[in-house]
Amino acid sequence: MRVLDDRWVIVLAAATVAGASLPAGIPWPVPALAIAISMLGRARLGLVVCFFVLASALAHDHARAVVAIDPGPFESSVALVTDPIRSAGGVRVDVMVDGVRYEAAGWGAAGARLRDRLAGEHVELIGTVRSVGDDPYRLRRGVDGVISVDTVGSWSSAGGPSGAANMVRRLLAAGAEPLPLDDQALFLGIVFGDDREMSVVVKDDFRAAGLTHLVAVSGQNVAFVLALAGPVLRRLQVHSRWALTLALLGFFGLVTRFE
Repeated sequence: MRVLDDRWVIVLAAATVAGASLPAGIPWPVPALAIAISMLGRARLGLVVCFFVLASALAHDHARAVVAIDPGPFESSVALVTDPIRSAGGVRVDVMVDGVRYEAAGWGAAGARLRDRLAGEHVELIGTVRSVGDDPYRLRRGVDGVISVDTVGSWSSAGGPSGAANMVRRLLAAGAEPLPLDDQALFLGIVFGDDREMSVVVKDDFRAAGLTHLVAVSGQNVAFVLALAGPVLRRLQVHSRWALTLALLGFFGLVTRFE
């Protein structure tokens, strides 16, 4: 496809914003496939139209009705949707129960037990739940309720590719343990974009130096993965090489949470 000049980039951005403002009930894979076809066919105008339709479809999916949450005691096994992060002196994580998304937050011992878990795992939580009300930040993230966690019970690991991705994350984190804390966090940020443990000072230093892209997943990380797999890929036929490359990139996406 020909490189988009500044005018086409502006048109593309405007079409995306306009599409997001006009939700329509169109299955998002349809315009996503059309985008791929437009790129192969080098059709710039078609690409703009497809981005408009894709943004409209995604906006329609997001504009869902909020689930009514009755406040009260909560006790259930939940599936972690995100990796836990430190927040307000505790630990916060998004979880899913029976198709409903919650934000769970724990402090003290409960927060410490949540902190070591990873996305895809299942954990028993005991606490209290309430509705998010009109909180725009939580509503934009699709969260319907907030769980204040008192007790974190048993847990089970994720299965399949998600479990393998978590194993890789824990293996790399274990390998970095001999390093000082700031160096550990920097290593994990550079390797797969996990900057949750980076101190405010280090984050500010990177921001001031304009180097925050180094602790975010980018083409550099993809190049490292493909270079590591290069000796194997070069020995394969074209179709096998293509399939393995896609599988590697998909698995790396799981490891990095598709950042």
